[in-house]
Amino acid sequence: PLFMVPGVGGNVLVFAKLARILGTEQPLYGLQARGLDGKETPFTSVPEMASHYVQEVRRMHPDGPYLIGGVCTGGLIGYEMARQLTASGCPVILFMMDTWHPDSYTRYKNRLVAKVFMSMIVLGKIIEDIRSISRLPMQKWWVTLTRKTQVVLSLFSQSLTDHIQDRDFQVQRLTEATLLAVARYRVQPTAAQVVNVVASNRHVDDVIPDTRHRWQELGAESSCTVHIPAEDSGRLFVSPFVEELAGHLQNYLQKSPDLAAGVGMPARNNQSA
Repeated sequence: PLFMVPGVGGNVLVFAKLARILGTEQPLYGLQARGLDGKETPFTSVPEMASHYVQEVRRMHPDGPYLIGGVCTGGLIGYEMARQLTASGCPVILFMMDTWHPDSYTRYKNRLVAKVFMSMIVLGKIIEDIRSISRLPMQKWWVTLTRKTQVVLSLFSQSLTDHIQDRDFQVQRLTEATLLAVARYRVQPTAAQVVNVVASNRHVDDVIPDTRHRWQELGAESSCTVHIPAEDSGRLFVSPFVEELAGHLQNYLQKSPDLAAGVGMPARNNQSA
C-alpha cells in the first residue's frame, strides 16, 4: 500500500481523488495528523511525528518494503519516516510532492515569531470569512466573529485553548506545531529512492528560497525529479494534474519491479516515468 502524509492542517481528504485513480490495484492510506481532532497534543518534532507514523505503518504492513508519500510539510515527515525505515533494513520508495527544505522555514524557528505569522494568516482567513458571515442571519454574526477572534487570541494565551473546540483552532494549533517542527528539522541523506515532484508553475517570490529541488541529491542513486505544471501543492491533487501525478507514481514503480512487487503495484519492465 501507499501511505500518504498530508501537509499543514493534517487533513487526509486531499488524497481522495488520487486514491480513486490508483484504484484497488494500488491501495492508498492517509495518515491523519495527531491533534487534528483536538483530543491529543500535536507533535513539535519531525522525528517524533515520523516515529508515530512508522508505528502505524508497521502495524498495517509489518514486513515491508514500503511506499511512502507526502505533500508539502508532509513530504518532510515522509522523508524522516523513510530514513527510520531504511535504517532498520527496509527498502522504501518515497514520493515527495512540492516539499520545501527546512531552510525555507527558518522564520518559524522562534515560537513567538511563528505565532505572529500564524495570527496574520488567521486574520486573513477571518477577513475572507466576513463575506460568508454577511450571508448569515444577523443574530449569528456576533457569535461567529467572537469564535474566530478566540482562535487568534488562543495563539498567545494558553488559558484559552482548553475552552475552544472550534475546528479552525485545531487546524491552527496543528499548523503552528508542524511549522515549528519542520523549521527545526535537520536533514540528513536517506537510502530511500526519492521521487521529487515539483509544482513547476508555482509562483515563488524572493523572500523564501525555493529549495524544492534538493531532494533528489539526498536520496539513493536512482532518485529523480519530475515537474508537473500545477500552481501549488494543493493543485497536484485535482484534475488535470492528479492524473499526471498518478501516472508518474505508477510508471516509477513499474521501473522498480522488485520493490514494486513488495509495495503492491504490478511490475512491468521497459516503462519510463
